[in-house]
Amino acid sequence: MFVLVLLLLGVPAGQHWVKVKDGYRIHLVYVTHYGNEIGSYYQPYKQSWQANETPVPFTAQCREGKPVDFPTEQAARDFVLNCPE
Repeated sequence: MFVLVLLLLGVPAGQHWVKVKDGYRIHLVYVTHYGNEIGSYYQPYKQSWQANETPVPFTAQCREGKPVDFPTEQAARDFVLNCPE
């Protein structure tokens, strides 16, 4: 019954992704149930001077780590999912 109440209230149970609206094309933050950041990944918009064939990498980062570039969104997401809490 408690889980049903949480679902009806829209409260996420456990770790979840939060979409951030900012200057990046895609920006997701992985947070704990209490809202503490575990890690995030983002993809900036392609610059107007870049060639169309140039892929824009996804940048992922754990809360206390350095940013790492990935060619695909899934690779960046997997990196963040493996971040220590």
